[in-house]
Amino acid sequence: MRARVRDISYALAGISILLIHYLVPYTMLKNAEGFSLYAFWGTLATIWLLITIIYLKGDRDE
Repeated sequence: MRARVRDISYALAGISILLIHYLVPYTMLKNAEGFSLYAFWGTLATIWLLITIIYLKGDRDE
């Protein structure tokens, strides 16, 4: 049961990150200049990478 909740949480987080990845640049950052848009995408991708690593390590421990 705990693994199922973990899987559902990970899937919902993935959908949320995907939505943020598209909605924020086209709404709040549409007039962004220079490096700020790349910084946003890079930060978001790094956060998702860390979440995935934590998820996979927790899966290995069970």
